[in-house]
Amino acid sequence: MKISSLIFSILFLFSCTSGTDESDSKSENSSVSNELDSSNIVLIETLFDKDEFDDPQKEILLKELKLCSSKNRGIDDYMNPSCSPRFFELFSLSKNTPLSDAMIVQIKAKTNGFPLRRLVVFVRENGVLIKVNGFVANLIEKRTTSSGFDDLLLRFNDKDQGQDVFFNCLF
Repeated sequence: MKISSLIFSILFLFSCTSGTDESDSKSENSSVSNELDSSNIVLIETLFDKDEFDDPQKEILLKELKLCSSKNRGIDDYMNPSCSPRFFELFSLSKNTPLSDAMIVQIKAKTNGFPLRRLVVFVRENGVLIKVNGFVANLIEKRTTSSGFDDLLLRFNDKDQGQDVFFNCLF
């Protein structure tokens, strides 16, 4: 069994909390964070407002994955997203694995006609990047662990009696 299979089997064990609005979710995160070593927590806010990646390798990886289009006509062309941080952000999956071999891709809402943000995990096996997991969620926090693989706090959106609700789940 490959290590990637083992890692993603573990991801299925998770815990969730729910909140009725943004402020409830933030207060729940704060109370959970107080119980943890805050030096191991990295808060993540992806705004998709940059014009260039902090690492040029990210654009190359998006092209390899064929997630973006060369037909893009601007920052509002969601059906033909450019290989840019206006539509995508990439995060490392493990501190012991290079980004080119294992990554998490956050995809902006509306990209390719999908209404919500998506998070997709890719791992290179036999020289090819394959999708090993995917979520309709927003990555809001990474927690460093001794295993080398961060725990991920994902925010899922839902509706309850016409109101937006958020579920924060730890993977």
